[in-house]
Order: sequence, then C-alpha cells, then structure tokens
Amino acid sequence: MVTTAIGSAVVTYPQNTKAGSSDSFSQQLAANETRSRSPVAYEQLTQACYPRGMTGTDVIILGGGAAGLMCAIAAGQRGRRVVVLEGSNKIGKKILMSGGGRCNFTNLHSEPSRFTSTNPQFCISALSRYTQWDFIALVDKHGIAWHEKTLGQLFCDNSSKDIVAMLLAECESAGVDVRTHCEDTVVTAEDGFRVSCNQGTFACESLVIATGGLCIPKMGAS
Repeated sequence: MVTTAIGSAVVTYPQNTKAGSSDSFSQQLAANETRSRSPVAYEQLTQACYPRGMTGTDVIILGGGAAGLMCAIAAGQRGRRVVVLEGSNKIGKKILMSGGGRCNFTNLHSEPSRFTSTNPQFCISALSRYTQWDFIALVDKHGIAWHEKTLGQLFCDNSSKDIVAMLLAECESAGVDVRTHCEDTVVTAEDGFRVSCNQGTFACESLVIATGGLCIPKMGAS
C-alpha cells in the first residue's frame, strides 16, 4: 500500500495503482471522506481500487474459533471491514465440545499471576483491557444462563451452542463477514496481504492467523 499525506488527510491506495493517477487517487480520497458518512458508499468506492474479482477489506482473520471470532468482533466494532475465513464446515468447533458440551467459558479467578508467559507484561496488559467480568457481562447481555462449578469455573446451563450463537450475533452486529468451507488457502504478502481460497481472492491491510493448535488435528487445526 502507498500512503500520501495531504494537509491533515491521509490517503491510502494499492501500490499497483500509479500514485499520480487522478482516477485512482480521487477514488481513494473520496473513500476516506465517505467512510464515516456512508459505509455502503465507502465499500463501493474502495472496491473500485482493486482488480476485478478481488474482494478488498481491512482485516482478514484465518480461523473461526474463539480467538478469531473475538478478534473479528473487536475489529468490526472499531469500524474495520472484517472477513473471517474458516476451513471447516462450521465455526467454533472447540467451543461446542468444551466443558462436556456446556462450554467452560471463563473463570472468576482469572488474573495475570495465574498465567505463565515468556512476556509476563503481556498478560497484565491483555487482562486489564478485557477481563472475565467483561465477558460475563456479554454473556448476560445475550440472556445465557450459567452457573459456577469447581474453583470459579463458569459453565452454560444449557449448551455450548449458546456461546457460539452469541459470538455469531456479535459478528453480525459488527458487520463481520464469516465464511466457512474455505479450502486451499494461500497467503501472499503483496501490497498488504492477499488470501486466495476456493471462495475467491481477498486483499487486506491486516492479517490475523488464528488457526488453532494441534491438540485435536482431526478437527482441522493445522
């Protein structure tokens, strides 16, 4: 991407577009000015800056698990255009099986001292920005009944499906595009990032890889 400052405005446009091109330049300038006024118009203007057949967005998240969905929600709520690409047939598979099907979604005693990390300051920073109480408030907002078990562990009264449904609802509210069955994914770093899969080619400024660990390979983690 190429960024040019004009007075107090910052204009960004794809590097494969000639910087001096009045057409592409005016398109992106108009897009930046329009973004806060009309999301639909912004989408139309920014898409015009990408090659035909390519979907331009701000953030692509590889992986539709707990981490990927929470990241997508946070980015979407900040006004970023977000696409989640999940390789399996449904999102949140580990969520669905966690807690014996009732999802042990947080712990009342979650705090930095209970985590081991090569960077202890990270835990302090992360947990001060979003605490277990924030997530409990989100669960309560969606009317999900829960109970405490041993040592502060919190479980859904009904099913883990309630948590997945909650995350999907939050994604929808934030304008996040969630896609499943995304196979043969290839990532290249070119003018930002480009992600190609069986559902098309996507271009973005920011790429998040949240594809999970290898503890249960048969679930699709790679």
